[in-house]
Amino acid sequence: MQSGGDPVRGPRLGVPASACVAVEDSPDGTASAHAAGCAVLVVPSLLPVDPARGRASARSLEEVDLGVLSDCLRRPEASGS
Repeated sequence: MQSGGDPVRGPRLGVPASACVAVEDSPDGTASAHAAGCAVLVVPSLLPVDPARGRASARSLEEVDLGVLSDCLRRPEASGS
């Protein structure tokens, strides 16, 4: 949260982090995106990423389309806030 309780907004997009989907391939990136308040789609690469509530996953980016990204935003506890 920014001062005053306003949701964090991307400086270039002007939207709250909770309206964003981060596509991550590592445990650290996934944790960071979740902590920032983004919905997270995990597409594992070299390191495994443990499943957790509020995270979606795909085996490959070839499986990802706008429908998958929209579903990420509708998942329970999708954001870290």
